[in-house]
Amino acid sequence: MCNLKISLVLFFITSTLVHCQSKKTSNEEMITSFFNTVYKSNIPSDDLYKQYFFEDSNAIEIRDRIMKLFRKHIVHIKSKKNYLLNTKSEFEVENYSQSKRTDLVKFIENDDKENIYFLTVDNKIEFYVLLKQNKIYSFEYVKKGGEGLFIAYY
Repeated sequence: MCNLKISLVLFFITSTLVHCQSKKTSNEEMITSFFNTVYKSNIPSDDLYKQYFFEDSNAIEIRDRIMKLFRKHIVHIKSKKNYLLNTKSEFEVENYSQSKRTDLVKFIENDDKENIYFLTVDNKIEFYVLLKQNKIYSFEYVKKGGEGLFIAYY
């Protein structure tokens, strides 16, 4: 009976760990897919937004303005980081809270570091990404006084 209890406890712990690990992996894959799509294909910005971005249900009435801003933002990041267009290097994504890197921007407003990821190309950090409900909430931030603050559309 004791062996059965121990086996059940181990099973539940293993199941939970596998579930958490797969969730993080799917978030990392989603972020990689987004940036691959932005920089290595010509998918319309509206489709990118619908597929990858968190949309606040309370802000539906301002969707047109947000979409217009998003389109401009995609054009801006493509021109600002045009060296990433059709790069042969792989996009690597890592969870902020699990990273051992010492060169990360400190984010002040977000206590939930589990939802922050960063994208590197050739070991250089190119973007930080904040997720909300497993969708991209923001990939733009400002840095003041050594601390970062994400800028979101909502």
